[in-house]
Amino acid sequence: MKKRTPISEIGSNSVCLLVAEQASGNRIIAIADEDTVTRIGERQGQGGMLSKTAMDRTIAAVARFAARGRALKVGNIRAIGTRTLRQAANTRTFVSRLHKDKGCNIDIVSGEKEAKLSYLSVIQKLGRTNVVVAGIGGGSTEIKTERGAVSLDLGCVYLSDATLRSDPVTISEFDTLVGNIQCVIREAPDITGPDMTWAGVGGAVKTMAQVKHRMGSPSSGPAVLTAGDAYEQMQLYRRLSVDERKTLPGMISKRGDIILAGAAILHTLMALYQAQVIYPSDRGVRYGYLLGQPMFKKVVK
Repeated sequence: MKKRTPISEIGSNSVCLLVAEQASGNRIIAIADEDTVTRIGERQGQGGMLSKTAMDRTIAAVARFAARGRALKVGNIRAIGTRTLRQAANTRTFVSRLHKDKGCNIDIVSGEKEAKLSYLSVIQKLGRTNVVVAGIGGGSTEIKTERGAVSLDLGCVYLSDATLRSDPVTISEFDTLVGNIQCVIREAPDITGPDMTWAGVGGAVKTMAQVKHRMGSPSSGPAVLTAGDAYEQMQLYRRLSVDERKTLPGMISKRGDIILAGAAILHTLMALYQAQVIYPSDRGVRYGYLLGQPMFKKVVK
């Protein structure tokens, strides 16, 4: 049996497990790629503290994934932390508990590193570099091209907690949400360029692609998302209550309350950068991190 490596990605909204092995051409073969929503970043913007309940949920998820790893005959899980763990005031408490209770070490990456890892994972699969990789997460949004990397303080969980109080949301709340997203993106450096292919990673893009596919023709194949698709889904989620969103074909129910913020981020990115189509990618930070491990002989910088 080839050596298998387990990586757990602890994001602001969900925890992911990737167990993979190396194939020819430095390709990644995923033996397991799973995720569960634990929302460690919930209400973290208010005071910057991780709640005990959110930490408990997340540590329990890592424990379940560790058991899954043992069943697949792999070693100890290495964890990666992203935006919430970068900024929370009590991250040290969480890291200590994770190590003491579960024997798990964690590497908390910077926003720039997070962007680079997602980019690495996508271009390694596509085989080309003229790509804009947009990673929309629960706590932040990263953009990476050959020209550089940008980490934006725009996340589905944080924006929903801070802005969306009503159910369904009011027009005023929606306008505030979109206005805030526009301001952050417009103030960021533009590292995109003409004729670049856009690829999207993260739960929001994945969910929107699933909704498009399930609500469209069953024979239409894997869905790409156009600028029009992003706008239509954003407006759909704006009109619906959280419970109504959860019943949509293709919707991941635990993302029903934050999908409007995700759709608003995606639509605004595509509108401001004039991107016509974005290709959902099943890769992301954990795949890029894995490419830097010793089992891979060739590491793309």
